[in-house]
Amino acid sequence: MIRFAIPAVLLLAGCTATSDPAADQRAEAELQQALAGLVPGEPQRCIYSNRVNRIEGAGDAILFIEGRNRIWRSDTAGGCSALRFNDILVTESPIAGQYCAGDIARTRAPTGGQITGSCSFGEFVPYTRPGTE
Repeated sequence: MIRFAIPAVLLLAGCTATSDPAADQRAEAELQQALAGLVPGEPQRCIYSNRVNRIEGAGDAILFIEGRNRIWRSDTAGGCSALRFNDILVTESPIAGQYCAGDIARTRAPTGGQITGSCSFGEFVPYTRPGTE
């Protein structure tokens, strides 16, 4: 089993699983803003981790940023929506060098190492800037 620790940046500070409609609307607005101008493609089971430059949380989704022209969106199952600025995403994958649907991820505080959440990845949907494929 391969483990990766990656600093994560959050789009929605303090967002947790909640039934607050206003928080849900803010999370959806942040996600739409992050993906604005990008076109979704066919979902993929796995993506190469070495191509990912940055990871951001947006509500229940995690965005894997691959340069300026591609973002991979994975809707998660579980509690990774609690990603906070500077939390570290630790993944467990049986396939070295890839993130795959079903992989388990945990978030840890940068100081003290407390676990702040955990989830599993869904399929990865590529969002690309038109004309850059």
